[in-house]
Amino acid sequence: MSLLPRDVLRACLLVLASASCARVGEPARTVVDTTKVGDTIVMRLSGDVDGEIRQESAVDGRTLRRLCGYLVSRPIADLRVPVPGTVDSTAPRAALHYVEGRGLIGMRYLVGGASPAYVLMGLADDGTRVVTAVLRAQWYRHSAPDSLVASRMLARYDSVSLDVLGPGTLRGRRSADLPAPDLEADVAVPDIRAMPTVPLSLTRACPVATIGTLSHTRIERLYHVEVQAGDTLLVRATPSAGRVAIALDTPAVIHPQQASGRFVEDTFVVNETRRAVIRLLYAARVRQDPLEAFTMLSVARRSGR
Repeated sequence: MSLLPRDVLRACLLVLASASCARVGEPARTVVDTTKVGDTIVMRLSGDVDGEIRQESAVDGRTLRRLCGYLVSRPIADLRVPVPGTVDSTAPRAALHYVEGRGLIGMRYLVGGASPAYVLMGLADDGTRVVTAVLRAQWYRHSAPDSLVASRMLARYDSVSLDVLGPGTLRGRRSADLPAPDLEADVAVPDIRAMPTVPLSLTRACPVATIGTLSHTRIERLYHVEVQAGDTLLVRATPSAGRVAIALDTPAVIHPQQASGRFVEDTFVVNETRRAVIRLLYAARVRQDPLEAFTMLSVARRSGR
């Protein structure tokens, strides 16, 4: 089944034609070349809008797990998701916005500098396809305030990138399994908040998330997860030092004989539809563990339906 039916592609081309004119009244100068290789569809844009929009099968990997961490936890830390293309990774991000709708969940932002780019990374809401877009504006060649770049780029590019995702299903549906413990540090999304409460939105597209939290001498953090009756939550906490404990709804209790730096893991079956509270408790051993440590929490939600 084609991922880009004619009506969807035609709508996308109309959006491009109306949005990519350098000046009002001039004809559109954007060319779209669509190719499909196996399970990957690539739309290459050239002209007033230059860049690439790509759809491919969602294959569980480090980049995908890290992306899900951003989508699930809405972190306030710096954005460090690798992106395709030649985007300057050292340039500041601006206009970060989480996108939900039209069969897509994701995030989009702008990369500033002398050659600003619009970047969108997302997933089909059934978790089968990854959508990435890196678009550039040929009409803009010099540095400018983020507000000016946003006003010129976001309105047109949001429409273009979101209209690409058509109906269809690819192979590669993700399973709700925790990552290997030795992989957690590579995929954890840093989350540093003043308040100890973190909402998690585990969806079909992202049923697993790994969040890294800076831990002090003793800290308790609460993670709120919306669950349905019959769901199963798999939870693992891995500290770089110190000891941790996890519990569902009730206060967590640290085992006095637990070795420092060892992970704890548990499985919780939920019997009713509600907001579950995962409690994470961290404690350092006085004069033995560093004052600050990094604790990775991985959470997976398996649907009972």
